[in-house]
Amino acid sequence: MSPINLTLSGLQPSGRRGRRQRQRREENSRIRGEYAKIRVQFKKPIAKYQAIQWMLADSATEIEAARWMTYHTAWLLDQGDMALKEISMAKVFASEMCDRVADRILQVHGGMGYMSELPVERLYRLARLLRIGGGTSEIQRYLIAKTLGL
Repeated sequence: MSPINLTLSGLQPSGRRGRRQRQRREENSRIRGEYAKIRVQFKKPIAKYQAIQWMLADSATEIEAARWMTYHTAWLLDQGDMALKEISMAKVFASEMCDRVADRILQVHGGMGYMSELPVERLYRLARLLRIGGGTSEIQRYLIAKTLGL
């Protein structure tokens, strides 16, 4: 458990905000692969299958890489650097990573992933939007190329 989760695990906000936070925690646990431990196919949880393990491992790796790219970019900005290249790189990588991860999560959930009752369907739609808002991936690549002198 991360230090943040450890510190916040005992807090239970009440009211509308508390319900929203509990719902997000539930959504996050489903995304982390909890559903793969529950869903059974061919008499065993799908989390036991190598293909599912690799999908979740790749997703976790890409999420961590995007997180560190973002931290590095924020650090450069704190140092007074314009960091245009790093901002664009972090944006294009993270937004496209979200699309890949959402696709894998949907795959793990199978047909249930399309149901509007689950957060997966919404995440899948929102992931696509991330590649458009704040500058499309194509614009980000153009900016990266310009900073490389191309």
